[in-house]
Amino acid sequence: GEPVRAVPNGAWPVSAQRRLREGDLDGFMAAVLHEDDYDLYVELDPTLDEFNQFVEDVSDLSGEPQGKSRRPGGSSRRTRRR
Repeated sequence: GEPVRAVPNGAWPVSAQRRLREGDLDGFMAAVLHEDDYDLYVELDPTLDEFNQFVEDVSDLSGEPQGKSRRPGGSSRRTRRR
């Protein structure tokens, strides 16, 4: 419930995402939080549910859900059948 400054999820470094896949939550948070806010994260010692809520909130605020890649929009022209 505490506000923190974080990198938008589309700009998360690959190394941060690797840490997340490996289960290194502290390393991941160090990479995506503002350095002043990392100390608050350590102090609060969030639960896994709170961590998941953080990821969800960042995704919502960034405008793109985590794990979803952008794709080009479909053409408005129909393909002619043969």
